[in-house]
Amino acid sequence: MPALLRRIERAKEQRAEVIPMQAQGSTSSLFTDGWQYDLSGLGAQPHLIRDVLEMQSTAWMVGPSGSYKSFIALSMAVAVATGHHWQGRETCAGPVVYICSEGSKAWGKRMAAQIQMDPTLKEDRRPFHMIPAPVQIGSPEWTGLVAALEQIKPALVVVDTQAQCSNEYEENSNSDMAKVCAHLAKVAQMTGSAVLTVHHSGHMKEGSQIRARGASAIYAAADTELTVLPKTDKADDIELRYVEVTASKQKDLRGGHLIHLAPHVVEIEGTSDYYGRPVTSIVMMPYEPVEPDEKPSPETWARRLYAAGVREPMGRDRLADQAVTLGLSGFPGKITERAEITKRHKALCAEGG
Repeated sequence: MPALLRRIERAKEQRAEVIPMQAQGSTSSLFTDGWQYDLSGLGAQPHLIRDVLEMQSTAWMVGPSGSYKSFIALSMAVAVATGHHWQGRETCAGPVVYICSEGSKAWGKRMAAQIQMDPTLKEDRRPFHMIPAPVQIGSPEWTGLVAALEQIKPALVVVDTQAQCSNEYEENSNSDMAKVCAHLAKVAQMTGSAVLTVHHSGHMKEGSQIRARGASAIYAAADTELTVLPKTDKADDIELRYVEVTASKQKDLRGGHLIHLAPHVVEIEGTSDYYGRPVTSIVMMPYEPVEPDEKPSPETWARRLYAAGVREPMGRDRLADQAVTLGLSGFPGKITERAEITKRHKALCAEGG
């Protein structure tokens, strides 16, 4: 109760401070006429990546571990730094700053793979600044970085990943995550850039959407949220991994499905590892999912799960969760169908496949 009374008294004091300002005729500096508007500037500014990222915005790319988020973010950064299209979408060229707090050891071969796939990247490049270590958000180092960004005026800032750059904040705390979001929004406001933060998703249940791990303040603050959902196709007994990229939130653009992408392995020309094998990396390429000819039978589902590594019997709901985690889309929702799959999967486990 004393704490509540103190809050009430503080609110009274704040209101007492505002009233004299109004009495002095200073309200004109606080308010504008809401009935007046100007349409002349609408649509005059291009998107950073058409229908995906806007300038002066905060965006998150969210997906589970191993869903190629960093490769997708890098492809966006390269497209902006060269003015090339990103997956068929126009970009607005400009400098890029990329905080590579995970995977900096592999940066060289990832960039080499990008250029090998498109040699014209060398000809059209703008400044591309890579920071090969985390910069803790809100720290003195972060303040120094923001000052540098004000000078560089990047078109795109990539923070990869949020977890590595926010060690001082509690991920499940809305108040802490609101502070992280405020720091990122300040960068966007001061530089005019799009700030794209790569972040892991939380645990998923069948039928649920991918969501950012931790507090809901992240989603609330985002201008854009891009989700990356792993999926699997099976053709001729070969499993093909790919991802679906979706604009799950757009404040001012149209959301929804963007593209399917699959990892394309690139052998870096003129290189070999310690064992004499070609050095390889990945470039994400457009992918057209295989359309199933018919609905998989319970036996097929049981064998898919067993082949994917689910080798112990479990209940139908847990088995459904495993299907989602493994990216096996289309798992039946009916209880009777799930029960039959569970029964056949249990038999496979008992027989050892």
